[in-house]
Amino acid sequence: MKWLILGQMRDLQTGMYIVESIEKLGHDVAFVDTRALVEDKGAIDGQTYILAELNELESPPDVMMVLKGLEMMPETIKTIKARFPDAKLINWFFDVQLAGTDIWNNTSYHPTLELYDYFFCSLDGVADILRDKGFDNVYHVGEACFPPLHGEQYCNNFQETKYGEDVSFVGSIGLPFHSNRIKYLARIIKEGFNINIWGSLVGDVKTVPLNIRHRMTGTQVINDVHSMVCQNSLVNLGFDGRPDIEGSMSARIYRVLCAGGLYLTTATKGIDKYFKVNNEGEDITSDQEVVVFYDESDLINKLDFLLEHEDIRKSIAKNGQKKVLNEHTFVQKIEEIIEVIKQ
Repeated sequence: MKWLILGQMRDLQTGMYIVESIEKLGHDVAFVDTRALVEDKGAIDGQTYILAELNELESPPDVMMVLKGLEMMPETIKTIKARFPDAKLINWFFDVQLAGTDIWNNTSYHPTLELYDYFFCSLDGVADILRDKGFDNVYHVGEACFPPLHGEQYCNNFQETKYGEDVSFVGSIGLPFHSNRIKYLARIIKEGFNINIWGSLVGDVKTVPLNIRHRMTGTQVINDVHSMVCQNSLVNLGFDGRPDIEGSMSARIYRVLCAGGLYLTTATKGIDKYFKVNNEGEDITSDQEVVVFYDESDLINKLDFLLEHEDIRKSIAKNGQKKVLNEHTFVQKIEEIIEVIKQ
């Protein structure tokens, strides 16, 4: 099949993982960095440049995949669909919200959603809600890892020291966006744990407690460098933003595990359908794949336990790595999408 990917490429993350995974499966793939065109040319003129890029295609695509696509106006999507009437137009939506509103409540977007032949949600709870709202073109295909960059990396002694720590968190920090992150990180620091915080500051720096600011590296890490952080840190933290939504784990979980990192995360609804975890009140055991905490005090207790029990920690990390490599790579998710289209 011939694929056309429309989405962000310049950040060298999800769009690139998808393109290379499609190529690995033996398909032809072209892409247009729609986000870059809109950022560089403006919201209005960018639409013209997006459509102009399509004139450069050597042959019409069989599948056109939009990655979220908020940068494209509805008329642009309609024009693309009309230009290639025989192609399947699909969207892979990696989020809960669209333009600051839960997508199922964003009624202005719903006519655009209906333009797609297939609308794939990476979070199964989001797909469930949309289907309950009457959208019969909605399917669930989850997030994934990209082993060439998310897998274990060679590290020299300097890199092991630079990126390693007892506890690490990778993600942006700032109020009002990340109140839970700040609450949990402040408690961890107060309890005296050695922790590095990798990522950017968003919003007003004054909203972030001073003790957290002192632990922030000020450096964003992605791909192979992110993997170096994960594999050289004893515990990697996850704080999911919408734990009430079924299966709404951050993509971070797949990428930490792929690198061989131990992942300690929020008790997000449905996580036990993906990974073997400890139920509330249960002990941590070496056959788990991910460790879950259930409140602030439980987080501290589990950090203490994991840092004191190296054998259990390493066993859980290895189990989690095996799970994502066997079941949650982008190649496997593209195969799922193809299967849905064929059916």
